[in-house]
Amino acid sequence: MTGRAHVLATLKRGARSCRARGMVAWRALEARASGFVRDLMTTACVLLAAAGGISVCTDVAVARDDDSSTMVIAGQPLSCRDVRGATVRTMQVTNLGDVGRAGIVNRVPVIVIDPHIIERLPDKLQIFFFQHECGHHALGHWFGGNSEQEKEADCWAIRLGRDNGTFSRDDVMSFAPFLAGSGGSPFGHLPGPQRSKYLLSCFDEPGDRWSPSTRAAAP
Repeated sequence: MTGRAHVLATLKRGARSCRARGMVAWRALEARASGFVRDLMTTACVLLAAAGGISVCTDVAVARDDDSSTMVIAGQPLSCRDVRGATVRTMQVTNLGDVGRAGIVNRVPVIVIDPHIIERLPDKLQIFFFQHECGHHALGHWFGGNSEQEKEADCWAIRLGRDNGTFSRDDVMSFAPFLAGSGGSPFGHLPGPQRSKYLLSCFDEPGDRWSPSTRAAAP
């Protein structure tokens, strides 16, 4: 089985598992949701299962259909497009176990954000984390995950914020205390102190290697 086929098979098994849980609240949400929102709900549950078998599929904040391409982060409506120019669907999922995740299911690119985690952070850091997830889509990081991809998404997000005036150098420096306690992640994120230095180097270094497409994200 190819890598792509294996991932798709895993996601499909996750969807079947989530829907087989028989949770009353989950089914009630599904019953009220339109077809597209049901797909997003299933996607969120799949991402949770694939990320670590988390058996919480009821705590999902479902976006309205007309809002699924935009998420309000730190009071700002943010959207994202992937490397193909396709709209990335966004939603909030509690008990995600991380600030956010990027994924793709049945060719639909998705960003899920845990509101309980992200809302504890300063506004500019909230925007950075959303843009980091968008960066994975904008750079075509659809499957797998490694330290190089995480660094690319970090740099993409920082340079997007720098170039559109969202981040100042002082803003990026202010991320350091909040990242300091992180030891990195299995997905390849740098340990906090190294990550802070890397983000600042991305802000300071001119060049267009990770330059964001102007269509990829809009604050």
